[in-house]
Amino acid sequence: MITTKDYINYQFSLIFGHSSSRENITVGDIVGPGNLTKQKVKELSQSVMKFLRMFNAMLLDFAGSEVFSIEFELLNLDESANINIFPKSMIFIPGFYKEGESLLLALKPETGILNYHKARRDVRDISKLLFEIEEFIERPDLKPNDQYHVFEKFASRFSKKLYGNLIEDKWNKKLIGLNVSLPTEKDFLNNYSSIKSKMEILWYKKPNEIQVSGQSFEKKENRFTGHAATDHLKYIISEPSSNFIIEKTLELGTNLMNLANTGTINEIQEEMVKYLTKNITETLKDLKKEHTAQEVIFKIKDILNEQYRRFKKFFNHAEKFLKRGETGNLEDLATKFKYFLYEKAEVLN
Repeated sequence: MITTKDYINYQFSLIFGHSSSRENITVGDIVGPGNLTKQKVKELSQSVMKFLRMFNAMLLDFAGSEVFSIEFELLNLDESANINIFPKSMIFIPGFYKEGESLLLALKPETGILNYHKARRDVRDISKLLFEIEEFIERPDLKPNDQYHVFEKFASRFSKKLYGNLIEDKWNKKLIGLNVSLPTEKDFLNNYSSIKSKMEILWYKKPNEIQVSGQSFEKKENRFTGHAATDHLKYIISEPSSNFIIEKTLELGTNLMNLANTGTINEIQEEMVKYLTKNITETLKDLKKEHTAQEVIFKIKDILNEQYRRFKKFFNHAEKFLKRGETGNLEDLATKFKYFLYEKAEVLN
């Protein structure tokens, strides 16, 4: 998405996914600056749900718990760089109702102001509504494909509702003249151990990976005595488990960041850029002799000017086709448009 820094600064983006209890149906939507096809949205929703299940399964095994919510603070790797990363916060909130699972992944311009209890309750309420819709559409007069499309439309509508709550600050925990303290605030949490480690980003891997090494585990003084101290031992996470959880949390953050970045893509723009890049690369391969940098630049300009003329012809023919008043469903119109372009073969390569 080509935009300005100030625009990105105040940009919100939200990915919502819901996994149905029957036949592994996954639906969802992306609300934000991107423009993706339904198939890509479906793939992203499935990926987010997969990461949630894997992470929850790991937490249950190593800590006996599940994800309530996570907020990742997005920071510059090089603080001296003039380019700032916006937005500054990535939040990850799951919701469950019976066998159905929902998940919200959002990018926000601020950190630390969200009431996760309120947001999680709204995500759960959406899960409940989708469960009721799922029961309602199980009707003999609706084909499976039609049932899916109804389910998909409601998921898209609910995604926009959650997005509205996000951008209208309905989940913010601090209101004018009122400060709501939550049990998950840092002030109410006790620190029983800490881990220090070295972190290295493996840039040569796609997607990029974070490698953790040289872990140093420090156990804090136990604040409990007697029987309470013995009971507390049930909930202590060991050093190996702590290391593993941290590594998997960083891995989860990397995967979610990749998904969030994908959600901001304008797929049409991306495909056009790929086409132009491929066209330039293939044309330059045919150059037999050596050229100066200036000559290569002029050659690329010629290629782009030629592509501009082709695009212009294409859009002119598309406008003529629209004025013909053709009728039919989308598939029929696409076929008619294709044969119309065959008649205007000079625009095709």
